[in-house]
This record gives sequence, C-alpha cells and structure tokens, in this order.
Amino acid sequence: MVLSRAACLVAALVAVSAVACSSKGESDEAESQEGAYSQYNPNRGDAGEAGASFEDEAPGIELDDKGFPKSRSVNGFSFGGCEYWPYAVSANPYPDHIVWGCTPGSSPEAATCMAAGMRRLAVILQDPPPQLAQVKEKYRISSFFNWNNDYYGAPESRQGSERIWLYNGSLIKWMSATNRDGTCKLPERSDLVRFLDRCLQGDDQRPGC
Repeated sequence: MVLSRAACLVAALVAVSAVACSSKGESDEAESQEGAYSQYNPNRGDAGEAGASFEDEAPGIELDDKGFPKSRSVNGFSFGGCEYWPYAVSANPYPDHIVWGCTPGSSPEAATCMAAGMRRLAVILQDPPPQLAQVKEKYRISSFFNWNNDYYGAPESRQGSERIWLYNGSLIKWMSATNRDGTCKLPERSDLVRFLDRCLQGDDQRPGC
C-alpha cells in the first residue's frame, strides 16, 4: 500500500513537472516572437486594394519613383542605410553575400519590400510612440538601419528570423522580409513598441533590448 502511494506521488510530480515545462516552453516561445509583423502585397498596398499608390500609404512623406522616402529623417529620428540578405544565393548569406545600399537590392522584389518597410517606418515616425522619445532621452538612441531577409527564389529549407533589435547598443535594426512569392512581411507599430518597452527595462547605462 505504501509503494502504491509512493508511485502515485511520483506520477503526480512527473505530471506537474511536465505541465510546468510545457507551459514554460510555450511562454519562452511566445516571448521569443517579436510580435505582429504583417503580410503586405505590393500590388494591393496597405489598404488591400488593387492599384493602391505608394503615396496613399505614406501621406505627407515625399517619395521617389521607387517608393522610397526621399528624406531619411523624421522628427529627429533617422533611418538611413539598407542591407539585404539573399537566401536564394546562400543558406547563410553573411558575410560574403550581403548586398549593401537601398537600391537595387538583391532582387527587384526585395527592393520593393524594403521600400514598403521604410515607408511604414516613416509613417510611424510622424507620430512616434512615446517610448521612442524615452529611449532617445535615456540612451541617446535615435537611428534606425533597414534590413531585409530576401527569400525570393530561395529553397523552402532556407530561413532567417525577422525581429527588431539593437545593434552595438546604438542602432535599431528595422527588419523586413521578402517572401518567396514576392510579397512582404513588415514590422508593425506594435512590434516597435514591444521592442522599446524591453529597451526601457535596462539600467541607466545599458538598454534592456
């Protein structure tokens, strides 16, 4: 009878442990995801309507003929510079295959997605979340750099990760992706807010992002 009770107790502890590990795993996985990231079709624009213009997506932002913002500074925040990671060329594009410069990109599709990502960032910076000003004041961070993972033409097995992250303690990497069908995956305002909230959790010297 004692052995039976012990066996039951062990079984219960194993079950509780398994549930706890499962919950932690799910929590870790949820925390590892940057968040909203939305799908964007260049042929339909943000509004999802055929024939939508770049200007409709970025009112008040002067654009060039490729849809890139002409000015790379809004409200004291800069977002100049671009890098493309061409996964059609290599499963690990860094460092030999990185394409620097905003145009023409590693593919025409990637350049289109890069422009869409930069337009979205320019619109956000017209009315930035308050956390961005707090991060600038606390850590003197005010610059973004644009990164696109280009999967256009790449095998299904090749993949990277898309997230907003801080490089060298001072430069916010604004990451987008070009899907294999030429559509895009772009960060949302909520992704930026989530990132900034993490930054503000740091101490006075080091951001938490």
